[in-house]
Amino acid sequence: MKKNKRKRKQKLYLLSAVVFLLGFQLSLVIYVLSSFIKELTGTENVGIFYFIAYAASFYILINLHHLIRRHGKARTLLLFMIVKMLALLVMGVYSHSVFAVIFAVWSLVGDALIWASLDVLIESFTQNDTTGKVRGTSLTFMDLGFLFGPFLAAWTVESFGFGPVFILASLITAVAAAIIYGSYGNINHAARKSCSVRVVLKKMLKRKNLLRIFYVSLMLELFYCVMSVFTPLYLLSIGFSWIDIGKIITVMLIPFVIIQIPLGIIADTRTGEKEWLIIGIIIMSLSTGVISFLSSTNLIFWMIILFITRIGASIIQVMRDTYFYKKVDAKDIGFIDYFRTTKSVAFIFGMALCSFFLIVLPLKMLFLMLAILIFTALAPIFRLNDTR
Repeated sequence: MKKNKRKRKQKLYLLSAVVFLLGFQLSLVIYVLSSFIKELTGTENVGIFYFIAYAASFYILINLHHLIRRHGKARTLLLFMIVKMLALLVMGVYSHSVFAVIFAVWSLVGDALIWASLDVLIESFTQNDTTGKVRGTSLTFMDLGFLFGPFLAAWTVESFGFGPVFILASLITAVAAAIIYGSYGNINHAARKSCSVRVVLKKMLKRKNLLRIFYVSLMLELFYCVMSVFTPLYLLSIGFSWIDIGKIITVMLIPFVIIQIPLGIIADTRTGEKEWLIIGIIIMSLSTGVISFLSSTNLIFWMIILFITRIGASIIQVMRDTYFYKKVDAKDIGFIDYFRTTKSVAFIFGMALCSFFLIVLPLKMLFLMLAILIFTALAPIFRLNDTR
């Protein structure tokens, strides 16, 4: 028993290193990608490319169990990491060609599938009484990796262009893939057969708390969708340089690193998740709405505002994961599969909405629209049955 527990901890420690590396590579790419696509295509309304990527991701995610049953959890993750690595490499080599946009879309698909597959692997080594701690630790390692990327990416783009950023991200992905291959290549946790959408929805209507946390998750992923794609574009449009944007984003991400482990432990041992979800939604909604009324180019001011938005987001992120994984177990594979699609659904919905919205209204008004949508998540949260 003790040997199995020690082995499980060792596997989780190694996965934390993988999460850190993947967070680092993602942060190098995520905040410059919309500008990269804009530069190559000549359009500020880049949402259609994200829409295509996440529509493809959604289709693959709802069939993810087929790949896991055939190849195992670790090898499926490794497959998606190779796709991502090659897409980034092509983007780096052909960074001045419109041809690279195709691979930018593939890199987005790869990201969505990597994080879903990694989530499956982490779940295999997690026990219910430590869910909050494990999820909080995993998220913190990801966000610690995130902290290093934005300024480095911004400085590199300003000094050398987009190409070196993508090549560096490809190399980091390769290192993470090597760890997975070396330490988890023989792990073949078979996936149970997933349920159809109709069956899952029918079951979910009987378990309304899961339906409510799905909606909260959808709003959080919608926030990430709009903010990661359009915040850099907006900051560039009002006069910030890439170096300034890198500084702003680095400071903005600090809450994810400093509060998620403590909050995960608190949720396990003291409070439950409901009250924290309410606090997170209020903070995130109000601070996001303020952005629509800002015209200042004061660096410190923007750091503070975006820092506050991420305090709310970091609270919701760890509490959402902790609540959901406490409410499901191995027999709920259908719920788990569809929970992992919320990012893709949010990006599909968000990019379609933003693309239409930008035809008739200025970019800055997207943030007010987003704030209103986030605020609607309070209604299902108030009706959640807490875990404590």
